[in-house]
Amino acid sequence: MIELTNNIISESESAFFKSLFENNTVAMLLIRPNTGEIVLANKAAQLFYGWDLDEMCTMNVFEINTLPENEVRNAMQAAKNNDKNIFEFKHLTANGTIKNVAVFSGLVQYNNEALLYSSVVDQTDVENARQKTKEIMEFYRAITEFSKEGVVVVSAENKFMFISDNSKRNFGYDIDDESIYSLQPCECTHPEDVDRVENEVIKTIMNVNYSPTLRYRFKTKNNDWIWIESTFTNMLGNPNVGGIVINFKNISNRILLENQININEKFSDFLLETSALFIDMPIGMYEKQINEILKKCAILL
Repeated sequence: MIELTNNIISESESAFFKSLFENNTVAMLLIRPNTGEIVLANKAAQLFYGWDLDEMCTMNVFEINTLPENEVRNAMQAAKNNDKNIFEFKHLTANGTIKNVAVFSGLVQYNNEALLYSSVVDQTDVENARQKTKEIMEFYRAITEFSKEGVVVVSAENKFMFISDNSKRNFGYDIDDESIYSLQPCECTHPEDVDRVENEVIKTIMNVNYSPTLRYRFKTKNNDWIWIESTFTNMLGNPNVGGIVINFKNISNRILLENQININEKFSDFLLETSALFIDMPIGMYEKQINEILKKCAILL
């Protein structure tokens, strides 16, 4: 808990409080957590909400938060107990506009009273940007719907941002099934491949010009493993994407064929190496030698 007081404080403490609260460009409120009363607001809050400071200090947080009162009380209690400190709300302003805000809240001691110290950040532009990104993603979904390749966008925090319909089909999901978004890409990557894949992702994040192509196994909804060949492209700096774009192909059949060809080649080499054993071999020894060969064939296959 941070301790603040305006009774008897040193000059340095007074300057600290003034710079931290009164003159901060971020809207800030001091709130009684049990009642929701606004005890103090700074000038940035006045500009953001549109009420003057004296009026704001007669208001209750329930008047500006559009959530039901019980939900606001639960959020304040969580902040008071330090169970949660970051919230997303919709706040009403003096002119009737509702704004999307992020609230960073924690407990402070002010004038010998435990209050909630809440910093309010306008997220309206962020929400508009998210909506624009969603529209772009819908367009991207439309143009990739019938593509043979899968397209996935992953954030720098290792979360799915976009999964094309064809990707969902490859992963065994219905196109309307959004449950895959609750998973992280690393959870779906085979344990033997995950370190290699994550290393390549880190390299891609660190170097915008780095675009690796690699093969690895990915888990389907039914917990089967498919082989995919993916190319990673860093588009974190693109405001319309803001993530790592992964174009991939399902190469499970190709891997199966390559493995079969590899087995056939090994088998052919083995037959060539062992064929010399039959030259000039007494007939009575054929049976024993054939049994040994069959055992080795079983190991190869």
